[in-house]
Amino acid sequence: MTQQIDNIVDKTGLITLVESKNSIKQTNNVLEILDLIKQVADQNTLVVFDVDNVLMLQGDTIIRTGLLKYILKNIFKVQDFDLHKKIFSAIENYELYAPDLRGEIPVDEKMQDVIKYLEENKIKSLALTHASYLAEYNGVTYDQVRYEALKKLGIDFIKLSRIGQNSEIISLENGDQIKLHNGIIFARNQKEEQLNKGVCLNATLEKLSYKPSKVIFIDDIEKNHFNVMKTCSAKNIEFHGFHYIKAYEIEDVHHAYDRAVLQLETLGNQGKWLNDAEADRVMMEKQSNVLSDTAAGEVNPENPSFLGWLINCFSW
Repeated sequence: MTQQIDNIVDKTGLITLVESKNSIKQTNNVLEILDLIKQVADQNTLVVFDVDNVLMLQGDTIIRTGLLKYILKNIFKVQDFDLHKKIFSAIENYELYAPDLRGEIPVDEKMQDVIKYLEENKIKSLALTHASYLAEYNGVTYDQVRYEALKKLGIDFIKLSRIGQNSEIISLENGDQIKLHNGIIFARNQKEEQLNKGVCLNATLEKLSYKPSKVIFIDDIEKNHFNVMKTCSAKNIEFHGFHYIKAYEIEDVHHAYDRAVLQLETLGNQGKWLNDAEADRVMMEKQSNVLSDTAAGEVNPENPSFLGWLINCFSW
């Protein structure tokens, strides 16, 4: 029977579960994660990583933070919430399905210390992501694209998972199908709907006939922690979660704001998306009085063609 859970939140942000050893802590510090792994992990511990905004950045700053919503509402005077979602989706899809344009950027290079420790101490690790496994990019299924992107960052889940190279569909009790590919669990079904990560992890463990004594879970979304923790509690597995928020930090808010406006203006005028690095180069050129026509022309936010670009230019 699943234990009833009562939460106590102390001043450090640590959520202690009264009737178990489970914990969830919000952090932006990789060293805290490594310290806990060193303290509690053993040969039967499973470390589970989210991918986007934990191991690698998900798109540009405008996507990861609340900048897009703020700019649409306050600069371009777009008040329609559904339109906000459509614009966000169009830009997000462009970013997610064009990894060679955005590049592989680690959230924190210190995460390599965690990866190295897990490899050296033979501690099993899996990735658990809401990314699609059905989509293709340049003729390659996105599960392999995602695996290769992580490998370029020195993170190889074939080695970390210790289950070898594999690619198989896993059926859930309700008929949904997820995929385990090279140590990465894709928690999205055949309808491209995001699924409960706890349910998906449970199905994967059952498929592998593996029950760890402890799970250490690192994810940037709070609800995912409670879903995975519920699964672990039902299976009598000790749970430690890190609600990892490093990706949401903005070092220079004013610069990020100016860059985001430039990105939207360029998209509206030319149907072209500048990633953060490209936009930074344009801004540097402008500051140096170097002529650049990348975002030439004034944007009229009331022009239907502008909003049309934002909604449709990267739809397929």
